[in-house]
Amino acid sequence: MQRKYSLDFLKITATTFILFHHYQQYIGRSTDGLNFVDGKFYFGYMVELFFILSGFFMFPYVDRIYKGLTFKEFYIPRIKRLVPMLALTAVAFQAFAFIYYLKYHMLEGFFNDMQLWDLVVASVGMQKGWVFADTIFINNPAWYISVLLLCYLIFYLGVAVCRKLGTSSRYFFLAMIMWGIIINTYDIRVAFTNAYTARGYISFFTGLMLATYIYDRTTSIKENVASVFIVVTLSLLFVIKPEMLEVGFVYLLTFFFYPAIIIIFRSSIVEKIFNHKAWGFAADVAFNAFMWHFVAFIPLFMYIKAHMWQYPWYGPIGMLTYYGIMIVVGVLSKMFIQPLLGRMVKN
Repeated sequence: MQRKYSLDFLKITATTFILFHHYQQYIGRSTDGLNFVDGKFYFGYMVELFFILSGFFMFPYVDRIYKGLTFKEFYIPRIKRLVPMLALTAVAFQAFAFIYYLKYHMLEGFFNDMQLWDLVVASVGMQKGWVFADTIFINNPAWYISVLLLCYLIFYLGVAVCRKLGTSSRYFFLAMIMWGIIINTYDIRVAFTNAYTARGYISFFTGLMLATYIYDRTTSIKENVASVFIVVTLSLLFVIKPEMLEVGFVYLLTFFFYPAIIIIFRSSIVEKIFNHKAWGFAADVAFNAFMWHFVAFIPLFMYIKAHMWQYPWYGPIGMLTYYGIMIVVGVLSKMFIQPLLGRMVKN
């Protein structure tokens, strides 16, 4: 399938909300503007949309694995694409944290006393969800990449087993979704099994299930109308009767709201609106901004302390200024750092 830039727009939107969410969570917020932390909607759930889209884009590899795609051919390119940036941002975060500690002899709430082992685990993409359950967060948002790498691994192995057995991979996708729900329900915490992996398993394989129905085609009028109905109905209920959605809210988002939005954005009208490669570039910039945005908090904290809050960082103006800075960082990382890392792992 040709790249669908309309879905890139969803990535950009989700990244923007995550950056706003983390900014207000760790830098602070005023009473002005939208509350991205403890308002009516918890914007941390945008990560579920990331996972669904990641699973959705994996669907073509089902057929390729059935045709004999090797594990090395599938997994190594993902390691090369994600792990170098993961390692670089983890080291940068640790370095800034060390500088901060030397200057102020204290640590802020979003980073803790970290050890070399935690840095190694984070750098190789096993920060959360793998066998090292007690490691400390380094570059907090990167847990998504760690769990995503695990989902990629399980995806390949599961589809390969289905190929050997001659069964449909849909049964495997459904089994992983159910396993994620069981993990959440019983709060299971063992290797490869905890709250972080549950979020990944449920959402990633939901994305794959959705792709089995709509990946290779634009969505029909009936599907779009039904999806608009779902989005509008859930949105109105959330605003008017939020107590009705309190139980299992994240499942409503994962199984109904986000898939409905993806279906809408796969419609021919929306695809035409976003049919420009600039959205693809912007999505790549958003990914780079996502990887660096937590790292940037530490020098920002140092600047704020040095200037005694002279600039209104504690509010919408500061948040939007920070967002603009991260867009610039994302562009620079996309244009210079990511290609350099690509050349390094290629050689």
